[in-house]
Amino acid sequence: MSGGKHVKTQCYISVDIGGSKLATGLVTATGEIYAVEKHVWQSYESEQVLRKIIKSIHTLIEKNSQDKDFLAIGVNIPGFADPKEGIWISATFMGIYQVPIRTILETEFSLPVFIEKDTNSCCLAEKIFGACKYLDDYLYMTVSNGIGGAMFLNGELYYGAHGFAGEYGMCVVEEDGRPMKNHTMKGCLEAYASGRGLVETYLNLASEDAGKLPEINGQTLLNIADQGDFIAKQTFMQEGYYLSKVIASACNMMDPQKVIIGGGLSLAYRAYEAALEDGLNRFHYKQERWKELFSIEPTPLGYNGGLFGAATVAILGLQRDIHTKWGYRG
Repeated sequence: MSGGKHVKTQCYISVDIGGSKLATGLVTATGEIYAVEKHVWQSYESEQVLRKIIKSIHTLIEKNSQDKDFLAIGVNIPGFADPKEGIWISATFMGIYQVPIRTILETEFSLPVFIEKDTNSCCLAEKIFGACKYLDDYLYMTVSNGIGGAMFLNGELYYGAHGFAGEYGMCVVEEDGRPMKNHTMKGCLEAYASGRGLVETYLNLASEDAGKLPEINGQTLLNIADQGDFIAKQTFMQEGYYLSKVIASACNMMDPQKVIIGGGLSLAYRAYEAALEDGLNRFHYKQERWKELFSIEPTPLGYNGGLFGAATVAILGLQRDIHTKWGYRG
């Protein structure tokens, strides 16, 4: 109707703090994403990290205030978080500890702020936006620069006694094997199947041929595997093998309806899918019949999984009835 009052689109400010970059954007309750911005960290010093987060949010608000109504801010926290108190407890690899990020952002923007450990929020995003809308029992594993995850069991996000549930990457897959970065443990899944582990596997297999690639990461390895490179294919076969060990054990214990693979290496899922299923045939107690119990698939949320996760935190934070039902304890 001409001359009528302009109706703004309600949305959530989504802040996805990653190990290598920051992504911010606007997400609606129905899953539309607007105004995505990404920034690479120049420093992990906590004041500079907070300054970049604040600047990015200000930019989003200034550019979109004419047609967007901002309801709340949701923040994905790498490492560990206390969602109830709004504290970023730690991100050891970034050297960040005990940052009262909710208070800082609420003071700056006068909007409600909700935070959550990133793997927990991405797990919950599968319930709202992703592949698990009608499920009460599923597992989420993020496979990226690190490996972590979460468990949604009996209709709730499962935190564990100390909030550490879902640390799949710390499960040992090779006794006394590769050392963990910044940790004394050896042979953990993260050392073999994270992005760093994938590259190390390739370098170990390729020896002198490895120098032919200008840059070695998950995407370049996927590219040359698609071109028929034997070593790259073997690398992804080992990726699937190691993931299958932990996924099979988790499914043997938790009996989920589905397993979702998230993170950057979920985008290369087709390269290790066959090896992963072969491993499940060996390590799951049902062996070749495991598909009768659960399915496994990469997240349908793709690169935007983190933004959907942060938005989910904000949605659940405002909708108290849902957060109580699902176990979100912000």
